[in-house]
Amino acid sequence: MAEQHVRRCRAALDAAIDQADDRIEEFRTKIATSGNGETAVGMTVEDLDNAESRSKVAS
Repeated sequence: MAEQHVRRCRAALDAAIDQADDRIEEFRTKIATSGNGETAVGMTVEDLDNAESRSKVAS
């Protein structure tokens, strides 16, 4: 019984780690480039989202 619980917890933890890794990669990509390909170091994700929204409206 305890072994099953440990396996379920490990599986849930592994899934959470995988999801977090995906989110981190998405965040790094957003920080690395803005919507027009310019370097965006120092910009927040909100800044990038706003820039992306403005570029979509402009096009």
